[in-house]
Amino acid sequence: MERKLAGHALHFDALPATGLDLPEPYEPLIALWERGGRFRRENGLVYFGVLGMRAGPLRERL
Repeated sequence: MERKLAGHALHFDALPATGLDLPEPYEPLIALWERGGRFRRENGLVYFGVLGMRAGPLRERL
């Protein structure tokens, strides 16, 4: 999963400049990796260390 996301981040970074002021969607993930953090997906949850949260759209969890 991490390799796939890293590939997506590289492809996103290689997109030509659009002139729009868009946020960097992969920046939090890259910061996590730079700090030695890892995550995994298991049984419908995404774990960041020992903390797990249900995967899916945010509106379904509110």
